[in-house]
Amino acid sequence: MSTLRRWVVIVAALATTTVIWGIVLPAFNLWAPQWITAFGSGHGEVMTANTLNQIGMGVLAPIAGYAVGRFRVRTLMLLGVLLTALALFLISVASAMWQVTLIHALLLAAGIVLCGPLITQVLAVRLFQENRGLAIGVVTAGAPMCSFTLPPLIGLLLVRYDWRTVEIQMGVLVLLLVPLIVLAVREMPIAKSANDDVAMLQPTMNAGGILRNRVFWGLLFAVLPLNFLFNAIYFNLGFSLADMGNGAAYTATIITVTGLISLPGVLVFGALSDRVAHLPLLIGTVAVVALTCTVAARADNYMVLLLDLPVMGFAIGGLMPLVAAMLAKGFGTDNFARANGLITPFVTLGTLGSAGAGFARDYLGSYPAAYTMMLAALPLCLLGLWLLRGGGGPRIPAAAPA
Repeated sequence: MSTLRRWVVIVAALATTTVIWGIVLPAFNLWAPQWITAFGSGHGEVMTANTLNQIGMGVLAPIAGYAVGRFRVRTLMLLGVLLTALALFLISVASAMWQVTLIHALLLAAGIVLCGPLITQVLAVRLFQENRGLAIGVVTAGAPMCSFTLPPLIGLLLVRYDWRTVEIQMGVLVLLLVPLIVLAVREMPIAKSANDDVAMLQPTMNAGGILRNRVFWGLLFAVLPLNFLFNAIYFNLGFSLADMGNGAAYTATIITVTGLISLPGVLVFGALSDRVAHLPLLIGTVAVVALTCTVAARADNYMVLLLDLPVMGFAIGGLMPLVAAMLAKGFGTDNFARANGLITPFVTLGTLGSAGAGFARDYLGSYPAAYTMMLAALPLCLLGLWLLRGGGGPRIPAAAPA
């Protein structure tokens, strides 16, 4: 497979993630107020849909990690697209919030996993040896890109149409991904060199071996608190701004700017992971996210959040390819999908932050009070960095685990 053909596969995967994730995750801030009005739900109840969606992703991640070694990536991506389209059509006719929550927890969780970095990063790891970190960064860029592509579109449509009509329109858009995947995503052999393709290697580590590795737990402890706080702040942004007297347009602006700034974070950290020791990059990222979360917890106006969240997004965006590169280095190409699948359910526990912040706001009376209480999770990052001490540079084994 030529280098150009490999990059075509990567770009197709990037586009798929951008559309699927954009409709469900960052745009949740736009859907949520519609559901509160339509169903008479509270903040915590609506945010439970987001929380269960990401918990569902975590539950499905190990299954997807094993499935990617048995089925074609193209088949898994197509399944994810079809499940997402079905979910959007079902939400358009929902009569109660619990139905929306159930759809998020099951169908949309499956769609996001099968069309997200857990699956698409496997393409980068298998197709590239040289510039692997950059390829991981590009394919992962769909996560930040979705924040400034789909939410503005959905926001404009919600001004003109009823939210149920917009759900149907998004379902049709998702179905347009089917021919893209069929035509662009082909077989994905592991790259032995720049010009040679070889058969896909089988995993050499079982789940127990991966779970006993301190790289696994070091990455988990370093990243989980950051995801917990980011989910709390980001997915409650619309409600938080509403408490400050700002409307949906302000929310869409911050989401868009955050997505724009986080995109170079993904690409820069992906490229740096090919050339720079991973642990110092991770330490710097943890420090930036911890600082920006602290600032967001004390924010009392729109401008503070507009300046703070994009910096947080840059660092969170950088975490995605960096963690993938560290997993590929620590466990090898043959075990990457399995290790990534196993760590994902633990990392997605961070989504409890979104519902937790919603319920804490209802109880404490303000989002700053809720966020300040949740900052207590940050010391866990230090344990993770301690477990990762002595980590090496960007060397990534091609086959056997390190």
